[in-house]
Amino acid sequence: MQDELLTKEQVARLLRVKPGTVSRWASEGKIPRIVVSPKTIRFDAGDVLRFLKGRQDGK
Repeated sequence: MQDELLTKEQVARLLRVKPGTVSRWASEGKIPRIVVSPKTIRFDAGDVLRFLKGRQDGK
């Protein structure tokens, strides 16, 4: 799963938040994003897992 690219909906399900929250975090630079086109962004699964671990560690 680490090399997989995820949609914001998939990330939202993993993090148990709304897709809008994922978009906000991405625009704030909290979660690294990959811009595929002006209307399409994806998230590297490994980056998402590191973000989740940081949240669990209280960072």
